[in-house]
Amino acid sequence: MTTILEKPYGLHVNPKIFIPVIEKPSNCQRVIHSENAKVTETDAVPSETIFVNEPYKNIFRRWCLKIVDVTIPENKSSTVKIISRHSEGIFADHWNIRIGKGSEALIIDESEGQGYVCRSCTIIVDEESRLNFVLLNKTSGVLISAHTIIGKEKSEINMFQAHKNCKAFTSPKIILENNAKGKINCIYNISKDNHIEIIPTSEHIGKDSSSSIEVFGVLDDNSSVIINGLAKINSESFQSNGFQKIHSLTLSKDAKISILPNLEINNNEVKCSHSASVSNIDPEHMHYLRSRGVPEKISRTLIVKGFIESRIEKFPQKVREDARRILGIMELKDDE
Repeated sequence: MTTILEKPYGLHVNPKIFIPVIEKPSNCQRVIHSENAKVTETDAVPSETIFVNEPYKNIFRRWCLKIVDVTIPENKSSTVKIISRHSEGIFADHWNIRIGKGSEALIIDESEGQGYVCRSCTIIVDEESRLNFVLLNKTSGVLISAHTIIGKEKSEINMFQAHKNCKAFTSPKIILENNAKGKINCIYNISKDNHIEIIPTSEHIGKDSSSSIEVFGVLDDNSSVIINGLAKINSESFQSNGFQKIHSLTLSKDAKISILPNLEINNNEVKCSHSASVSNIDPEHMHYLRSRGVPEKISRTLIVKGFIESRIEKFPQKVREDARRILGIMELKDDE
């Protein structure tokens, strides 16, 4: 039996690239658009029992903490968009989200600005409900995010993330009960000195559940990426399916990537697989374009655009233009 904590229980990530000494004040300008949902934002003073990791206790005593509660009633179709613009300093918040039975929700978390942003989310998707959760990250500082999404019986979860030129540590996790479906889709486009660490996890605690993890991205210059995926199926999750697919396109010999796809299987009546690849631009693709009179620089741009665009098509239609903007597709001009 798995116990799920629905109240704020702290940022459950390892602060590897965090905990700087910053004395500047921090603030967040936030715009919230909601349809058929109740959204509240409150200031919170962290108690000794909220944060698991001692370093976080010390930080959040000094800096602000916000609690965001989102509730979607039963049998409703809802859209919630939360736009956060952070200043320098440290900003931290925890989101509690509840999707009522039989509802369909699109929740968009768009973060921009500077500074250090810590965000944890606990999301409960009730029976026969469907959630599309989209994280659009264009934070020029550091973003640390941890999302735990619990899918009740016959629910469907789709988690989408897009990251552009940032330092980020992100840990999306889906937990699936009986007959639940879950997908995690992450795209990144980074260059220069930026670094991203992605730890996507799917955990099956019920039978007849299915999950997929897909991480795609582009690295240039001396950027670096670590991807450590896990599909976990427990002993009671009969007839469950788990799948991982990770692919990175490197544009520079100085770019570094580490891929660690993992399967933890405790049941014989399952189907699980994983695949991972790292590649450069295909010389045949370049030759095809060059032989038709396309200059080398434009050929390279077209290939990168096509690679990223093929993944954006998996995003919900309402956020595709925003995802293109965040990932820099609009900035890639064919005539450059």
